[in-house]
Amino acid sequence: MAQTYVGSNNINLLYPSGQFGTRIMGGKDAASSRYIFTKLPALTRLIFPPADDGLLNYLQDDGQSIEPQFYVPILPMVLVNGADGIGTGWSSSVPNYNPREIVDNLRRMMGGEPTEPMTPWYRGYAGQIAAADAKGSAFTSFGSVSKLDSQTLHVSELPVRKWTQDYKDSVLEPLLGVAADKDKKQEAVEAVLEDVREHHTDTTVSFSLRFKSEAHLEAAEAKG
Repeated sequence: MAQTYVGSNNINLLYPSGQFGTRIMGGKDAASSRYIFTKLPALTRLIFPPADDGLLNYLQDDGQSIEPQFYVPILPMVLVNGADGIGTGWSSSVPNYNPREIVDNLRRMMGGEPTEPMTPWYRGYAGQIAAADAKGSAFTSFGSVSKLDSQTLHVSELPVRKWTQDYKDSVLEPLLGVAADKDKKQEAVEAVLEDVREHHTDTTVSFSLRFKSEAHLEAAEAKG
């Protein structure tokens, strides 16, 4: 609940004091628990107002009052930060949405007005998200790539939750002729890239892809 990298939380309910992970490895690069700390930020108590504390059903444990059975935020946090998991017989995947658009739709509902459709939104994401069907029930995220010259592409954004290291290992290294599965000694595919240069930060993506020839780049563009 304290992670803030692109693809994690739109609103982190806990304050990240220390390294809680980055988009490079999707949070797997977080520091050990003994090196990270957290606290309750002021924003969290605005979402869970103290005035509502008296309405909650507090549980009892060995005669002592403990945490409530559930909390009641003023925003549906399942839409703000998304949710992925398996319930009893059901699998769900809820994307993140813009808190401002959620607030606007809540106000419409309270006023008896129809709600407006929302498109998934991830804080800090520089790519595009578009509906994958006419109903708007599924969405596809797109990264960003630009052509620098006849042999070079620059990738400045990846699809949502496609982590930097994973993209390098599963997509770029095979294009360099590196075997995709070194443990099984899988044969390397024909290399189409001459060089890959990386200039990432923990919040941004930057791959410079140098193709072996202009023809290789044109073939890649033709495949989309």
